[in-house]
Amino acid sequence: MIALAALCGCLATGTREITEESLVARIKPGQSTKTDVADLMGGMPAAVTFGEDGQETWYYLYTTITPRAVVLVPIAKAYMRNLDVETRSFTFTFSRAGIVQNLGPGPLLQLSRADSGPSPEPEKPK
Repeated sequence: MIALAALCGCLATGTREITEESLVARIKPGQSTKTDVADLMGGMPAAVTFGEDGQETWYYLYTTITPRAVVLVPIAKAYMRNLDVETRSFTFTFSRAGIVQNLGPGPLLQLSRADSGPSPEPEKPK
């Protein structure tokens, strides 16, 4: 039973709202404000950057971590990746006045597979 729970379990963190197209569609460039975005996304972003021209970009993240079936096989578990990790990002860029200028999927900040097994030996120079 525990093994089945480990296989089916999934951990998620971040702003799930960025994956909901109908919610994101409510944010309109040229109309929506920082307050509108914070309210719809459920809070402040994971990161903020500032441009030289007064623009401000908010980055929201949503990460899911899913165990792979290999976690149930002790020998394979030692040599294979045990988790699939996927991070999505979505950005909102605001004018100096705090109005949304652009929005869309953000840069791929992380899309990797976690490896809780032993690290591979680095290749030695020949």
